[in-house]
This record gives sequence, C-alpha cells and structure tokens, in this order.
Amino acid sequence: MRYSSTMRNNDAHDLSDFLRSSPRAATRHMIESRWSRSALRAAVRSGAVTRVLPEHYAATEHAEPTVTRAYAATAWVGHGSVVLGVAAASAWELCDSPSSITVTGPPRMSRAVPPWLNLRRTEEPPPSALWHGCPVSLPALSIVTAYGHVARDRAHGLVCSAVQRRLTTPAKITAVVSTL
Repeated sequence: MRYSSTMRNNDAHDLSDFLRSSPRAATRHMIESRWSRSALRAAVRSGAVTRVLPEHYAATEHAEPTVTRAYAATAWVGHGSVVLGVAAASAWELCDSPSSITVTGPPRMSRAVPPWLNLRRTEEPPPSALWHGCPVSLPALSIVTAYGHVARDRAHGLVCSAVQRRLTTPAKITAVVSTL
C-alpha cells in the first residue's frame, strides 16, 4: 500500500505524540513495528523527532536530557551497559545533569561515539539500579566516578549529601576507591 503525503504526515504526528509521552528513546525497530519508515523520516524532517544515536530516536523536546541520552546510550551499547560518573550521580539527585554521559561497555567494543558520550570498557558491568528503566551505578560508585569531574566544592558535597541521605556509607565509598 502506498502512503499519501497526508497519511505520512498523520503517521508522523502520531509518532511524535507517542515519543513526547516518555523521555525514553525508542529504537528504529520498535518504531517501525508500529509506524512506517516514511513516518519516521517525516517526523525527523519536521524536527519533531531527533536521532539520538544510530537506530535510537526521541521526541526533540526529550533529546537533550540526561535520562533520554542515558537510556539511549545503554540500549545502544547493549546488555550490561551501566551509566557511571556525573550522569549517575545526577540520577541519584546528588548533582546537576552533565553535558556528557559515561557508560560501561564490553572490553573489545570499538564504536565511534558522539561527543556527549564516553565509553568506559569493563570486563564486568558494575552493580546497578534502574532509573526510569535505565541502569545506573549504585551511589558509592557513582560518587567515586563523578568526583574528579565536578568542581572541588561540589565533589565534597556529593559525598556528604549521599551519606546524609543514607544512599551509601563512607565505608562503601572507601571500598569502591580501593577496588578502582
């Protein structure tokens, strides 16, 4: 069946509405299981949908926030990928959202990544918790991997805030430091 331009525009509008309903990025496969490829192209051309990473799309209004990028990055890197560093600390509400995100990936992974994404290769994924469906490192590791990437006065605040809020303990932070 051929789609008319009106049908493509309606499909593109429906797709845009769907992606606006959640900050999660959607894969091309998921999108094309419900909408046509031309609807996706029309939504991207109109500026309503943005390609966040290869095969991962989000509503343009959600394309920049940490949660969308983190979700897209961990899905793109694949099984076992976990958000680390400042992005993970921001997920625990210990600091502001960063402009770049660090995720773990397998040791032999060699993908070109966009400037906002840092890939840290690890043998085993670190322990994590889900944040909006996205795996983020537990508080102690989040703090330790964020510490050198925030202003010194804020770095101390990460530790104090996490301990005061009982997200972690000084002993757990020390244990993470000793393993790294």
